[in-house]
Parts: sequence; C-alpha cells; structure tokens
Amino acid sequence: MSTPQPEPDPHLSGDPFWAQVRARHRDLDIVLLGEDHHRGGDRERGEDLEAGPDPLDLWTSLVPGTSPEKAHRWVGEGTTRRRESTLALTAQTPDPQQILHAAAATLRSTGWHVLVPRTGLARVLADRDGATVALVYAATDHRLVMRLRSAEGSG
Repeated sequence: MSTPQPEPDPHLSGDPFWAQVRARHRDLDIVLLGEDHHRGGDRERGEDLEAGPDPLDLWTSLVPGTSPEKAHRWVGEGTTRRRESTLALTAQTPDPQQILHAAAATLRSTGWHVLVPRTGLARVLADRDGATVALVYAATDHRLVMRLRSAEGSG
C-alpha cells in the first residue's frame, strides 16, 4: 500500500526552479512558508522585526535636529548574523565633546551599559541586550559616526 501524495503547491508547480527540483528529487518534500512564518521579516527590504533598536530613532535621541547619511548591511553568518547600521553626519559641530557627553547620558538613562574611553578618538561605546553602539567623532574630517549592531542571531 503506498502513502498518498500531497497535492502539489501552486507556487511550486508554476515556478521553473522548483519544477526542476521536484523533477530531479521526487523523494523530497518541499515546504514553502509564507511571509508571516519568516522569523525576521524581509531582509532585502530591511524589515527585520528582531533587529533591535531602530537606528534612526537612536540617532535622533543622541544627536537631535540632524539628518545623517544612512547605510545598512548584514554581517556574520547563521546565528551570529547581525544587522549593522552606520549613520554619519559631516559638519562643523561647535562642541563635539558636549554632544558625546550628552549622548552617553542619554544612553545610560535608557538602560545601555556605557563606556567613554579617555584616550584615542572621541567616542562613546555602549551595549544593551547584545546590541552594540559606537558614536565616534573624527576631528580630521569633522565627521560624527554612529555604528549600531543588532544582537547576534537577530537576523
């Protein structure tokens, strides 16, 4: 007695790639999950529901009244995959140390663990729930840069 074969999925039968896979590997069961089953949203559109703090919201809370350049990418593999967002502002700032000091205070007040190194580039480093943020002022090109990485496995 043979086991009944499931009805072919209309998404599979109409797709040339999956038609070839089914033709070559009849012994495999192929299951396609819909968007609502995808753990983290659509990465191609940047919709990861578990990526941690929103980069632009965080920037706005740390450097209010500015519009930074933005770039996002995915780094790592598997469970160590993280979303990395870089926001930057190139402008003369009257007192970058004051901006960094205020940013450190804001991060502390919202539950981040904050480190302000006394040597090297002027910067604030922080982490919370596996997410990390670095806010750095590069004096040579008058550039304020924030790099935010989501917690591991949030991709």
